Order: sequence, then C-alpha cells, then structure tokens
Amino acid sequence: MKKLLLVFAFYGHAVFAQSPYLSVNIRMDSVKAGSIKFKIDMKVCQPVKGSEIKDHFSNTLSTIDFKALKEQDISCGDYIANDEDGRPYNYHYGNQVFAWEKILVCRIVNWSSANWQEPMYVIMPVKLSSFVTNISLRLIEYQSGKMIWLDESGTIDKNQSQQIIVMLKDRKAVDTDDWPAKKILD
Repeated sequence: MKKLLLVFAFYGHAVFAQSPYLSVNIRMDSVKAGSIKFKIDMKVCQPVKGSEIKDHFSNTLSTIDFKALKEQDISCGDYIANDEDGRPYNYHYGNQVFAWEKILVCRIVNWSSANWQEPMYVIMPVKLSSFVTNISLRLIEYQSGKMIWLDESGTIDKNQSQQIIVMLKDRKAVDTDDWPAKKILD
C-alpha cells in the first residue's frame, strides 16, 4: 500500500508539473483610490482563428494583430469573480490555462460611488507563448468608462516561465468605442 501511495504521489506531481498555468494578479493604486471599494473580475477570450503552435515550450511570438480583431473574430468565456474576497484593491486568478494568444479582459467597477459609474477595462493579449505565464498589473488608477490596451510582451525567466509585470500609474485610458470588438466587454 505504501508503494502504491508513493507511486501515485510521484506521478501525480509529475502530471501537475506538466500542466500549463496562468496566474493573474491585479492591484489598484490604493493611494489614489483612498477608501473606494472596487469589484474586479476578468474573462479569458481568444481569437476564433488562432495560430498553430507545434511546440508549447518554444516561446513563439504571435503574429496576430489583436487590436484589429472584430467582435466576430473573438470567442469569450464569462467573467470570473475575484479570489481575493474582502480585499477592495486586489484581484487574483490562477488556473491551468495555456495563455498564448488569449486576450485577458479585466473589468473594474467602483462600488463605493452613490451614482452608477461605467466600468473601466484593462485589455491584454498574451503574445509570447510560455507553458507558465505570470501576469502582475499594478497601480491601476480607476478611469470610469475607459479602457487601457496593454501591448507589453513578457520576459522568460530562468525557469522558462513568462513574467509580465506592468505598472499602470499615470497610464491614460481611451474610450471603449476606440476598439472594434468593444461588444465583448459586456
């Protein structure tokens, strides 16, 4: 019985280690936000016609022009709620997802306002292939009804994981009407 448990533990760990993984951490600028509470959620989208990848470990750079995609060119899941219950400035997501050519759509809503305000969006295509992708978006300043399009690519660390760390302090957002696929934001 002990041998069976040891074999299962070894192979179970090996299977887990061979799964792709996406981790996303979002942090609002708490200094600018003051006592404002935000609801942050995210959905994962992808082009209907993605590129073909032969080697998931090759760190291939996508050739898709993500900004030019239209609504009918993109398929999306539902918004995913925050793992960070009770933390008004943070969002965390982690799951077994191969992030290459995914489009992450982050929706930020001001829940502290007495009047309804339009959500803010942060949109980020993942252009560099990596089996493990870690994304950290920091110091986001809330801008109602606007979106920030991130075009940053990651770097590959010594463990062959992609690291994307973006500081968004003072980054100006644009109207959501400026993106041809704006309907996927809903």
